[in-house]
Amino acid sequence: PAAAGNSSYRKADGSTGTPTAASALNGSDVYALRTAAILTFVSATNTKNPATTGAGGVSSSMDGVLTFKVKAMGGTLTLPTSGAVLIGVASDGTATIAATAVQVAVSPSQNLSDGTEATVTVTANRTSLGIASSAYQRFQLEKFTATFGANVFSQTYGLSDFVTPYIILP
Repeated sequence: PAAAGNSSYRKADGSTGTPTAASALNGSDVYALRTAAILTFVSATNTKNPATTGAGGVSSSMDGVLTFKVKAMGGTLTLPTSGAVLIGVASDGTATIAATAVQVAVSPSQNLSDGTEATVTVTANRTSLGIASSAYQRFQLEKFTATFGANVFSQTYGLSDFVTPYIILP
């Protein structure tokens, strides 16, 4: 923790203050992080794959793609693998796809030095098997986990815009 007198914070009115042991910080949630991955939404798509009939037929499915930028702040960031990104499926009832079923493609590399940025593409697929009746469904990013050395950074807040458009399955 910072010693008294060597840190400051910005107040809601734009002015700054110096915290003391008795300071009250009122307002929205405050996240104090030494390291962080700053996520910026870029785009999202959702494609329906129609069912096929006959020999070798398959049920309908949907493929979602979420694209966002990640910026390393406070150290070297190791971007996640598929098991560290949780994609949910929002519909009439909520279901969650197992994290191991989500593929993560990262460009340009798996490590970002402090202050650098990369584009992350998360792809997910869901079949209509087990869906009793038609429902609007979409994919949403529920959790993003990255590491800074031995420190794990796991973000579940601020992701409400990280969703694909709805489509109807089956």
